[in-house]
Amino acid sequence: MVDEITAFDTESLLESSIGNLQGIILAIVAYYKEKGIDTKEFTFFVGEKFAPGWEVAKEWSIDEVARRIALNYASMGAVDVKITGEFDAREIHIKDWPNQSYLDGFKIKRSEVNDIFFVIEPIMKYIGLNYEFEVNDDEVILKIKK
Repeated sequence: MVDEITAFDTESLLESSIGNLQGIILAIVAYYKEKGIDTKEFTFFVGEKFAPGWEVAKEWSIDEVARRIALNYASMGAVDVKITGEFDAREIHIKDWPNQSYLDGFKIKRSEVNDIFFVIEPIMKYIGLNYEFEVNDDEVILKIKK
């Protein structure tokens, strides 16, 4: 019997976490798709559960909110994320997320995961911001405004 602690480097842990998270998200979408269940209701439920954790964001600038949203998607494996906007509105541009190889593995089209972007709506409502999103081929634009 081996009795030692196995250590993993941060990069390996991060890569594995990102892959596992995308896999879990897509497994849920695939399950709902297979059962003929709309994912939008579930996505809103998740957003409503996360919303109280954003209480502190009620005091943040719109830039801070946009950066946190961008960080959340980057932490889930989005590698092409940028923030644009001016005045009281920001757009978070996310390209090629979820990863195409994961979509292929779960036999899901990119268009079939669009409802997952509704997760942010109840959170933004909770902190007093408006939210909508737009999907263009391989890019999703998350729009927040006061």
